[in-house]
Amino acid sequence: MKILLFYKPPRAGVLRAAATAVVCASTVLCFVSCANGTSAFFGGKEAVSIACPRRFYEDGAQGGSDAGYALYIDSSMRVQKITLAPNALLSGGANRQTLKVVLAKNRVTPFLFYCGETDTKPQGCVYPYDTHASVSGGFTAFVLYKLLLSDAANAENMYERARLFNWQKLHALISAYENPWILNDELMTQKIAEGKFGMRHIKKK
Repeated sequence: MKILLFYKPPRAGVLRAAATAVVCASTVLCFVSCANGTSAFFGGKEAVSIACPRRFYEDGAQGGSDAGYALYIDSSMRVQKITLAPNALLSGGANRQTLKVVLAKNRVTPFLFYCGETDTKPQGCVYPYDTHASVSGGFTAFVLYKLLLSDAANAENMYERARLFNWQKLHALISAYENPWILNDELMTQKIAEGKFGMRHIKKK
């Protein structure tokens, strides 16, 4: 039962059809399209706006010269890197800047925002379930990012695994931790890839 909290059980012969059901209907696992921050686009795609985080730097990080950047994985399973405008990640800004990209409609996509090349704890979110970067969202998106890149030779099957996973549920649980980066992301990624993830796999390193 614990595993079923995180997976939509596929039925024989309808695995592909499940994608439509995910978008069109609310299910027990809450696989519902998030329309916030998106607009319609031709060819089954849409323009998506992701709100950049208001990053609170650690002591001394304000003086860093590294440029902030964002990473996401596009519909072709390629990593895209976008350099952010100066001060896009500074805390206390009057306007929260947005990252605008075109994606396949409702395709599960991780967005990660880094302060610089030395940043190892990005903020982020998992589209289409969220379009506002956060600390807990960054950890959740990082797990998805690693999952999608974990088996390049089997990328589509790995994406299917990710699509059937309940990222909203995981994010809600991760949000209970002030610092989610103490958790074992390697274990989570492995168990999600195996289709065996459960509550017991949310544990510290």
